[in-house]
Amino acid sequence: MKKLSLKAYITLVAVAIVIFNFTIWHYDFFPVIKKATAPVVTGFVIAYLLDPLVRFITKMGRGKIRRGFAILISILLVIGFLVLFGAVMIPSIVSSAYDIVEKITKFVNEDFDIAFIEDFIAKINSDIINELILYVQNSLKDILLKVGELSTMIMNSVISGIGSASASLLSFFMAFVVAIYMLADKKDLLNRIKRVNYAVNEKETADELVRIAHKSDEIFSSFFVGKIIDSAIIGVLCFLLMWIFKIPNSPAIGFIIGITNIIPYFGPFIGAVPAVLVTLASGSFIQVGLVIILIVALQQFDGLYLGPKILGGKVGVGAFWIIVSVTAGGALYGVIGMFIGVPVVVLFKTLIEEYVEKKLKERNLEV
Repeated sequence: MKKLSLKAYITLVAVAIVIFNFTIWHYDFFPVIKKATAPVVTGFVIAYLLDPLVRFITKMGRGKIRRGFAILISILLVIGFLVLFGAVMIPSIVSSAYDIVEKITKFVNEDFDIAFIEDFIAKINSDIINELILYVQNSLKDILLKVGELSTMIMNSVISGIGSASASLLSFFMAFVVAIYMLADKKDLLNRIKRVNYAVNEKETADELVRIAHKSDEIFSSFFVGKIIDSAIIGVLCFLLMWIFKIPNSPAIGFIIGITNIIPYFGPFIGAVPAVLVTLASGSFIQVGLVIILIVALQQFDGLYLGPKILGGKVGVGAFWIIVSVTAGGALYGVIGMFIGVPVVVLFKTLIEEYVEKKLKERNLEV
């Protein structure tokens, strides 16, 4: 039997991982296994995102802060952020949603009136025109009533979603505990994975897998940390601008723009929709226009200056490929796919460029 080459083996492993992940994500073949492993997977994601903060705190301590204490500080910071979110953002968002529903309901029940249309064509004696007026009037009323019902349904969905999130708090707590143990036992876990890798694979293949793992960690970690810092700055700037211009619910708008800004290119536009709705619920049309202008200005500032300044060359792909990666990632895995699409494309681009460079050197070619 012919032995698989290193390139074919790594390609086969990558394709198998993608197919397995896609299958688990879209098809619930093993609900019990999926439910049991969910806290572990979520815990790994939390641990991976917290590890740079832990290492930063350890580094800032210059050897005086042990890793265990750095983990404790990181957890307290995360808990503090969650408490701040619960105390400031949720009431503001819920209040804005109630205001939107109340305004639409009031408009349908009290303010809506098409008498001016009837007055405008009152002098026209035509059965067809009269029938048309009646049809338009009934249609508009039906449409607005449906909009009111839809708004109420959306509001109920929001409240239900908050309830569901509260119900899943135990699962998140379990994932958080798993993340703490993963952070504490990071070195031991990595050593065990490395031992299994060299025990199962040939040394050349194992070395290449370790190199790809290090490269993947470098790209993903740099991108995630940079993007989170960038989005946090944009969120704070958005809040300050909204507060300076006296826009209602400025903390909620700043939070929404900061969170959605994590998604490259499309994030500010996605965040602009709920930001406009929140402003419309409690503000005027002039304030809505001001919010749109400020969000566009922030997006330009982020895209032209802040983003490149923080991320530097960590993205390493053009705008076209970023848009493709965000679109494809969103189609496959939703919001999470939009977030991880860019570093995945950067990783594959880097590996392909390294492979091409290696082959050109082997052939003594300069292209």
